[in-house]
Amino acid sequence: MERLDEIAKQLKEFRRENAKQFGELRNEITELKQMQSEILSKLGSGEPPRREDKKKVLGEKREAERPLEMYCADCFELRPIIEPKRIELPDGSIATQGRCSVCGTTVFRMATMTGVLTSDTDTNSGRYRR
Repeated sequence: MERLDEIAKQLKEFRRENAKQFGELRNEITELKQMQSEILSKLGSGEPPRREDKKKVLGEKREAERPLEMYCADCFELRPIIEPKRIELPDGSIATQGRCSVCGTTVFRMATMTGVLTSDTDTNSGRYRR
């Protein structure tokens, strides 16, 4: 019975310490939020940009900085692509198709492969299942 009383005391002390730490963290968070609002008001912005806006801006910057490159089978090099477009194959796989900016050859790259796998083939006839 004494052992249970000792464990109960330890548990109460543990909970007290956790509550104290939790309160301290809550106060720090409040202070940080106040500092953030002060900094934003100094910058002249009423609120921080939303996460979606950041992604759009970053995506636009990346596209503007570097064109899409693919391996050209005729040039034997990575080349910038003209007129890239996303296409979906009959089996549901997604790919990107475009033209090489140097020689004009059609280039193609798989984005995802969701189509027929080797394990889906019929081993007796060597043909794909439908």
